[in-house]
Amino acid sequence: MKNREIMMRITALFLCGILCLGAAACGKKEEQPEEPEAVEEEVQEPEEDPEPPAIVHEEGKYYVGVILEVDCESYRTALKGFQNTLSKELGEKAVLDVRIGGDRKRCAELAARYVEEQDDMILAIGTLALDEAAKATDTVPVMGLCVADYVVTGAAATRLEPGGNVTGVADFPSVTGQYEFIQTALPEAHKIGMVYGTEVDSTYQIEMFRRYASEAGFECIQYQAEDEESLRQALEKACTETDCIYLTTDALILNNTDMIREITVARKQPVLASDRGTCRACALLSYGVNYEQTGNQAGKMSVEILTRNEGDHPASYGRTSTMRAETMKGTCGGFCNPVIAGAIGWENTAGLRELDVPADLLGPVQDAETAGEEDAAGASDAEGGQ
Repeated sequence: MKNREIMMRITALFLCGILCLGAAACGKKEEQPEEPEAVEEEVQEPEEDPEPPAIVHEEGKYYVGVILEVDCESYRTALKGFQNTLSKELGEKAVLDVRIGGDRKRCAELAARYVEEQDDMILAIGTLALDEAAKATDTVPVMGLCVADYVVTGAAATRLEPGGNVTGVADFPSVTGQYEFIQTALPEAHKIGMVYGTEVDSTYQIEMFRRYASEAGFECIQYQAEDEESLRQALEKACTETDCIYLTTDALILNNTDMIREITVARKQPVLASDRGTCRACALLSYGVNYEQTGNQAGKMSVEILTRNEGDHPASYGRTSTMRAETMKGTCGGFCNPVIAGAIGWENTAGLRELDVPADLLGPVQDAETAGEEDAAGASDAEGGQ
């Protein structure tokens, strides 16, 4: 009996041991290899594109350093006309180094660079670009484009005899043609808000326009802006005080076409631009020169200067062109932006050529009246929920 009891205890202990081992086996997790700690990769900011290297000059070719003051449609169109003429006349012998200015400092740097690299000519597109190119050299020929008046800017002594190394093509359209165009396209407009920047060229355009438009019976109000914020204020004020707005072609205007479009379309204010590129971007109407043709003319003058006999002064081969609207047949004309015309409810498009404008130009533009109604409704809902 005693042995039997001992055997029963041994059996019980044996069974307990088996159960414990099974439980341990069931509870034991399969060991997994440790996950390596996640290393957060440092995000590298994209580096700015380095300055393109200088173009190596080869014998028998003509090198033209181009300063594009603002990268906009009008300036690009003028450059296209210039390139086409040089390509046609000089072929592969003409080599252009095109760079964007953007501001006065950068334009000065580019002008100095082209002089140092001994380019055969500098093409300065825009008033600031021309001013800095003229300061940088008195020996390298400087050709100007998209400049209203070379005498006013100080780049030339007279229009017919520049007297130095600077020449070019003027792009100031006929003032008479502009205000007569307003009389036809906007017969109910009597107050014209003239919005412009601080460039001397722009001030000259405004003074000329004001003088002749005033004589024709218009009331002209000037709104000069120094920067983006003052431009915004000028536009908002002009929208409330005048019947239409007239824009000059200068860097401040060209760099802020989106803002101009948003403000004026929202208030259904007609805007007249002095060039087609600005009209395509932000204005209802335009009456100005054909920039491709001005580029063609500058190209012809440049070919004559570049292929001159060594030792001849460049001024003897080129003069500041008096290519204004009245002397350039087919250059000026009335154009309208159909997208903006539809947005502000303007229908007097008879006799005008419509510009090719993207249908989504305006995006989610909201007119001022609708915006005010929605703001009022929102305020009312908020008060009701309190």
